[in-house]
Amino acid sequence: MSKDYAESRAAILRNLDGVHYEVDPKRKVGFLWLDRPPLNVVSYRGRSQIAAIIESFGTDADVRVVVIRGKNSVYTSGGTRDSRSRGTHTRSFAKAVIIRRASQRSPRSVSPISVAREYVSGPSNMTQNGCMARNRMTSWPDLIFEKLREFGIRHVAYVPDAGLARLIELCQAADDMEPTVLTTEEEGIGILAGAWLGGERGALLMQSSGVGNCINALSLAKVCGFPLLMIVTMRGEWGEMNPWQIPMGQITGKTLQLAGVIVYEVTKPEAAAPTVEAAARICFNGGLAVAILLSQRMLGTKLFKD
Repeated sequence: MSKDYAESRAAILRNLDGVHYEVDPKRKVGFLWLDRPPLNVVSYRGRSQIAAIIESFGTDADVRVVVIRGKNSVYTSGGTRDSRSRGTHTRSFAKAVIIRRASQRSPRSVSPISVAREYVSGPSNMTQNGCMARNRMTSWPDLIFEKLREFGIRHVAYVPDAGLARLIELCQAADDMEPTVLTTEEEGIGILAGAWLGGERGALLMQSSGVGNCINALSLAKVCGFPLLMIVTMRGEWGEMNPWQIPMGQITGKTLQLAGVIVYEVTKPEAAAPTVEAAARICFNGGLAVAILLSQRMLGTKLFKD
């Protein structure tokens, strides 16, 4: 693990938000507790902290089993794993989830970090004995973050968004980045123009609903010819429940292209980092405006339930 990555993980684990953890070296068990009464709802910051905690368990020789529990006999609010796989919603609660690390001699050996990544990315696929069926060692936000660093991105302008929460937190924790929260998306274009004039690179992070706010400001990038890298999380596409998101979501890509922006669409998590790399290369080598659209099908549909 690199020093920078270790420092980033340590920063995420400061001021734990509704979670805590401990290791029992004698029993080789790592315990992770959800502790936000009454239903132990997990915040977006808490999700990132859960991922970092289980990642630390994955590198700890004293941890062979990870037990995730909820205080007051409530695991967390929402559907059970079985009900999620059927696409239904229930008020059932689980008391704990136990993840066993497979034998080191097994070709299917998995690390507890797989669980955290699946938890952040979506419902887990688990075998009957509780082991993960898939092994995603690193989530797409972490890989995108590394690509931004590779291309020397220093300034990250953003409007807070759930789909970008993990990426934003990584940028906030990095000593070599300057995150700037915006009141409206078009402000970011002016900030990145100034950064480029000062000899530094930046990126703009936003949701598709904010693209409409940027149309007039995009003329700045077009006329002045400075590189503008945008990462956009999509709404109004795959199974959208909010009708207000649909009009802009359906025309986001076409609107950006009409404004002179090169558009790359990402529909699978494994394609996210390579697409960002390709977009950054053409953006900074050619002085062009480029947008990466992260599809709603990849991110997951937001459901609003009583």
